[in-house]
Amino acid sequence: MKLVNVPMKARIHEEEDVLKLIRLKGPLSRKEIASHLGVSLPTVSNRVTELLALGVIREIASEGSGKGRKPSLIEYNRDSGYVIGVDIGGKYIRTALGNMLGEIVAKTEVPTMAYRGAECIIDWVVHTIDEVAKRAGVGPERILGMGVGLPGILAENQDDDFLSPFLDHATAARLINILKSKYNVPIRVENDVDMAVIGEKWKGAAKGYKNIVYVNLGLGFACGIIIDGELYRGTRGAAGEVGFMVLEKEHLRDSFCVRGVLEERIAGNGIVTGMLERLDEKGIDADSIFPVERDAEAVFAQAARGNEDAQAIVEETSTYFAMALANIVAVLDPEIVVIGGGIGIALAENTEKIQTILEHHIPRPPKIIPSSLGAIAGVYGAVAVALRTGRSNISYLISS
Repeated sequence: MKLVNVPMKARIHEEEDVLKLIRLKGPLSRKEIASHLGVSLPTVSNRVTELLALGVIREIASEGSGKGRKPSLIEYNRDSGYVIGVDIGGKYIRTALGNMLGEIVAKTEVPTMAYRGAECIIDWVVHTIDEVAKRAGVGPERILGMGVGLPGILAENQDDDFLSPFLDHATAARLINILKSKYNVPIRVENDVDMAVIGEKWKGAAKGYKNIVYVNLGLGFACGIIIDGELYRGTRGAAGEVGFMVLEKEHLRDSFCVRGVLEERIAGNGIVTGMLERLDEKGIDADSIFPVERDAEAVFAQAARGNEDAQAIVEETSTYFAMALANIVAVLDPEIVVIGGGIGIALAENTEKIQTILEHHIPRPPKIIPSSLGAIAGVYGAVAVALRTGRSNISYLISS
């Protein structure tokens, strides 16, 4: 078939339209594609020929009975390439390999072990990427893009301090440069909680919604925000840093601290500190209450066993959390609030209290639900971002 000389920009746009339609509604015949898009059959045939050459679609036989020649169908080639999603969290580094439909083919997780330093984190990230590719039998040449979720405030122009609990800007930049050098693919970096809200919208509890808040309460306290279907980062990349909220006059500080006053009170370390202070005031040996681990999970476990001091700490944490949600909802008016993070999900087991506080202070409270993806929301978001960023983009494929 003779290919008509069409300007590159117009051709790319047509190919992207054809590819998107096939991905969402395929398999389809060429005639069906032309009908859906409202373009001529020769134009569709030309674009399909080009996409077949790129390997992103494939031709299959038409099913069905009856006489006459059946038109061949075009389907999306989910295995034409793969993308990597990495979520670097305070406790774990989670990495997944996804195909072109975003189906997770292989995944792994390892402890972050931030206490061992930046080099250890970099080594672990590279190791996990190699591991998932090896498990799936995918060579580096078939990896077409990466998404990486990092803690901290990410902006276009930032200094060395971007408020990450364990990664400075120089180390994060070095990690990305190492990955680019090793794999030679486009890499998109986002805040880890922003990755989680993308994951929940794509594959989780917020699927089908356009105005979403994902609240993560664990080692830190932050939220990811989607407005009209698009991620909202703010002017300096700091949108959603709700751990810096000040809910009471007594919490005002004389100078800035990199750990927000609310986060310091209700996130992981704050819960433990509050519990230890209560025990100390009563002259109770903390080792008798926490013989092994002194973390937020242990405090919640003690509360479940009936320890009154632990129950008081959990109750206070739940109240402050609900107050923060009321303020977030009052400003953003989302359709849905998804609660994530280890502590957040534990508090979400009793959504009645949270809902009651919102109903008493917000005219039209949104739906409040726990995350359906849990700890893997961030890595799903990273895979989604990689799919939008990498060589699945037609212009990148043609230029390469």
